Amino acid sequence: MNPLRFSLSSSLVGLTLIALTLGAVTTQSAFLTDAIFTCFWVVLLIAVIGARSRQSERRRFWLGFALAGWTYWFIGFEAAPQRYSTLRGFTSTISISRLAATESPRFVSSDIIDWLEDRLATSRKVGSHVHAIWRRSSVYPGVIEDVNDQGDYLIRWDDGSPNQWTTRNEVFADSTRARVALHCLFGLCLSLVVGTLGAYCFRDDLSATAT
Repeated sequence: MNPLRFSLSSSLVGLTLIALTLGAVTTQSAFLTDAIFTCFWVVLLIAVIGARSRQSERRRFWLGFALAGWTYWFIGFEAAPQRYSTLRGFTSTISISRLAATESPRFVSSDIIDWLEDRLATSRKVGSHVHAIWRRSSVYPGVIEDVNDQGDYLIRWDDGSPNQWTTRNEVFADSTRARVALHCLFGLCLSLVVGTLGAYCFRDDLSATAT
């Protein structure tokens, strides 16, 4: 088995997952997000079974795939942006500057997803549901009511508080679905790379053992 060769069916599955992810990001579709999330879990479970394969090289591929996938799930998977998720459920006594100073390290994929969601997700139009900074203290959900010539947004808060004009930098996409889909894609790609490298790097040892 050559770990760097992939069948046509495997390529089609990969392209399908990429298409589902892009669809979930751009449309915020709950169905597409659930589909990619389900595929992510199914593949991880298949990897666990594949790690018990009798063929040594195949077993090493699936073992690396499973280790990387489950590691990403427990450490790298972040459904809500760290930049404001910590504030949810707290009062306005927590400041944005304190949050920025106490952010914990995370996978670079989360930073890439932050960048992607701001540019791919259609999340800053009138009528869109977003999260925004209220009085420069805490982050709360609301709906964009209007946009002025300076690019500021008028936010109608979900809790009934008076509307507030908020700058673009203080308005965040309500893109949990997009983040879940993108994390699934990143996790699968990382697993594929680690599994392939593991099978490739150890193939000489396997050949020597066989002889």
